[in-house]
Amino acid sequence: MDVPLAAFRSIVNDRQFIDVWTSKGMQRVPAPFNPYAYSKRPRSLAAVKSEQVVVRPLSTLREETWWRYEFNTVRGVSDMSKDERPLEMADNHVAFVERVLIDQPDFFRQFRHGREPRLMFLDVEQLTTGSGFPTERDPLIAVGWAVDDKEPEVVLGDGKGDRDVLEAFAQAVEREDPDVLVGYNVSGYDLPMLVKRMRQNALDPRRLGRGGRVAEDDEDEVTVDGRLVYDVFNSVRLDQTLHGIKDLKLKTVGEWMRFPVIKEDMTDTRALVGTERLAEYNRNDVRLTRNLARVYWRNFLALAEMYGAPLNVVLRSTSIFHTNVLQGRVFANARPRIVSDGTNEERYRDLFQQTGGVAFVGGIVEIYQRGLFEPMWKVDFSSMYPSIMVSLGCGADNTRFVGQEPLGKYATRRDGDKRIYSIPDESRQVNLLVEVDGVSPMALELKRLLRLRGELKKKLKEVKDPAERERLHAQQNVIKVVLNSIYGNMAAPFSRNGSLPVAVAIVGTARRLIRVVEDVIGDAKVETDTDGIYASAEPDMARVDKAVADFVATELGGENFMRLDKEAYKAGYFHERKSYLLLHHDGRIEKHGVAFKASSQCGVFDKTLNAVSEALLLKKGDPKTVGRQAFDLAQYAREDFVMRVRLGKSLEDYAAANAVGAQVARKYQEMYGREVKKGEQLEYVKTTAGYEPPTDQAFARLDKEYYKGLVETVLDRLDIDWRPTRQVKLFDF
Repeated sequence: MDVPLAAFRSIVNDRQFIDVWTSKGMQRVPAPFNPYAYSKRPRSLAAVKSEQVVVRPLSTLREETWWRYEFNTVRGVSDMSKDERPLEMADNHVAFVERVLIDQPDFFRQFRHGREPRLMFLDVEQLTTGSGFPTERDPLIAVGWAVDDKEPEVVLGDGKGDRDVLEAFAQAVEREDPDVLVGYNVSGYDLPMLVKRMRQNALDPRRLGRGGRVAEDDEDEVTVDGRLVYDVFNSVRLDQTLHGIKDLKLKTVGEWMRFPVIKEDMTDTRALVGTERLAEYNRNDVRLTRNLARVYWRNFLALAEMYGAPLNVVLRSTSIFHTNVLQGRVFANARPRIVSDGTNEERYRDLFQQTGGVAFVGGIVEIYQRGLFEPMWKVDFSSMYPSIMVSLGCGADNTRFVGQEPLGKYATRRDGDKRIYSIPDESRQVNLLVEVDGVSPMALELKRLLRLRGELKKKLKEVKDPAERERLHAQQNVIKVVLNSIYGNMAAPFSRNGSLPVAVAIVGTARRLIRVVEDVIGDAKVETDTDGIYASAEPDMARVDKAVADFVATELGGENFMRLDKEAYKAGYFHERKSYLLLHHDGRIEKHGVAFKASSQCGVFDKTLNAVSEALLLKKGDPKTVGRQAFDLAQYAREDFVMRVRLGKSLEDYAAANAVGAQVARKYQEMYGREVKKGEQLEYVKTTAGYEPPTDQAFARLDKEYYKGLVETVLDRLDIDWRPTRQVKLFDF
């Protein structure tokens, strides 16, 4: 690995340092420059340097004179920010390691880790007695681990104490010296519980690190000095390909991805203590964790090397990281320098207030025809928003609002090297005028990434070596992640390096492009869904490509970077906007829309949907008859009645006491005597008494009318007239 394992800012004797971890250990190096920030007005600060400089605030992109303050340490920036006012301070919200990554992109490349990080996959099992969730007072009965590709090792406890189990694991960490501890919910459960149990057994948790400290129990997460912690659950939680999965438990995700899964009832583990069954169950969890980690891990390595970033920075990053770094580097190299003087919402407060916080109208989603279509085609824009950004040549550094016009059609005009785009905004009932001055280096970088991804995908088809294929796949997938994140962060109210004018120009152009393609497809169009159009007749792609090329040439004036693909389906069924069914030629049925893919729905809903979908698309029975049969609740297993809800906020933050999530969380707390935390997914059933955890008593009082209502919802969404035909008598006229 050509970047360091980790980097953290540190302060020694009022000087700023960076602690860099590699395979050689920790090296403390002086910061390459002093922490700094900008202010629109002069301030009385204990700065080591202050000067007036000409900058371009992101809110206006016009040259202004601001004050630049440098400090010995990041504490100076924090102190300066205490009396911050909107649009009066800039670049004071950037973490210092990220600041170095932006201002000096190659700084961290001099600290190479020098080899692939060594991973230790781990999983723990704890004693349960059937009376609820285990606590830190309950001993561990199994700890399993595996390093890289080695076979898992398991140490079993006796259910009375766990000192020997913990000692064996601590020795394994010391012996194997992993760079990364990997687990499934390892940050939320396994590692905190290991630390708590070690303390209760008078064992030093610092043995899990490389000579530093382990965080206290009340901190947000456990950190292990000198090692990274990778929680695979965080990657799974963000994986959009899992949309529709019933829950995100390790076993469920493992089955979804077709890995071997061993199941046990772990509500009461007393009978499993010390058995080979428990050991094999624990080994399987370690293998599952490793298999799932491999799906995502290579992406983090590819991202770190692409940015020249310490691996820990990428591992904990969110989608906004990509915009911050890529656009931030453009800002740093601009002359005069561009500084971020607030969030999107602060810069364009009036526009956000006009629409209740909505950035701009979204992509076009419209249905034109309903029913069953055999066959079906789709015309799809590849990487539509990034490609438009390239064709527009726009970035946050060269794009700004310059006024408004009465609501009308999309239009463009030129003013020298500047292009003015008049973008219809139905939400505000005006056309917003967006100026793009020249070509942004950000657009050029996206152009490079789009081309690189195309080259990598081409190589993937030619390469036979599995390791090389895995590397190429990770690289192209990482670029896809970066490209897809850029637009969202340009539009986000909280984004500091994003740009609402860029977002408006992209979406406004996308909407016009979709209309251009719709005109070519004509009466065959069935539904438009953001970046794709479904059609009942095969589209003439030569005409489509020409129409798009002509639009780019006449309206945008930039390079045509739009790529369109055509997909064919055996059939499609459309009834509501953004809720439709597609039948692939291999017989697979693909469901689109939250109405059909919600993971919170129960088996009664899913099985009804599957049965009716097969009747509609695969001719497996009459849809009306199949729909009526779905009302017989006796055919469903108990688990088919179980639903799920994820707690989106802390229980005390729910304004509505009768919200489903709040009701279920309170029931869990009453029954099991533990706090339910934000982000937890809870299972429940609907009973005549309300929403309850799925216990024997709850199943005995199921609200049958509620579940029949779910069946009815499916049939109505698919426009299945399941009700018996009422005979009309003479006196009814």
